[in-house]
Amino acid sequence: MDTAPVTDEQIVAFLDDALSSEEQARIALAVANDPSVAARIEALALDRDDLRAGFEDMLSEAPVIALPPEPANQPQQPSGWGVWGLRGAAAAAIFAIGIGAGSLLTPPTEVRNDWTTAVADYQVLYATETLTTTPLSDAARELSLARTSAALGLDLSEEALSVDGLDFQRAQILSYMETPLAQLAFLDADGTPFALCFLRLDGGDTEPRTEDLAGLASVTWQQDGFGFILIGGDDPAAVEALQKQFAGRIGS
Repeated sequence: MDTAPVTDEQIVAFLDDALSSEEQARIALAVANDPSVAARIEALALDRDDLRAGFEDMLSEAPVIALPPEPANQPQQPSGWGVWGLRGAAAAAIFAIGIGAGSLLTPPTEVRNDWTTAVADYQVLYATETLTTTPLSDAARELSLARTSAALGLDLSEEALSVDGLDFQRAQILSYMETPLAQLAFLDADGTPFALCFLRLDGGDTEPRTEDLAGLASVTWQQDGFGFILIGGDDPAAVEALQKQFAGRIGS
């Protein structure tokens, strides 16, 4: 395989998923052998935060416009665009601004317990096509997991994430209250999206807790200084069974 130095232009193309599978594999190998390449990838990704800051300024100055009342004979909107649609869209916007923060963010001493609600409001927007329309190559998927491992300080591998009933799709770093939050995305055999999300939390270990969040089945627990949530589908028993497979596989 070509061992020529990885250029910034190639890294930008990699971040834009514009490289061939061979070039993606070459960069993934470079990341594994040279930590400075991973640092450059993260730095170039974080340069985009300046754009996000500009959008935040624009939004803060934008006027608030009241929508006119709906006519009496206006057809009812589909149920999918109810309260959850609005809450989910807001949550997605918040998370999008935080993507790429990575390990450079300093976690606050405490994180509000409602982080799981924010995750649920984001996850409810996912459809099968969210993960299948632009699938990652093996090399890109491996690199996304390596970056997530570095940002959270955990040893993650596709082998550890191989559980019965779920197919690992990708990993990414989101942000909640300036705290890096990992999202590992999966699909089950029926194409239902699932996510395993976690972030650093103070406090001791807790037992798994099953609940309905945003209409999705979920299990939350705390382990080794991290808070976890596994969420997806509408079958609590299925999520509980999957959580038992994940528990103990992810640790520092």
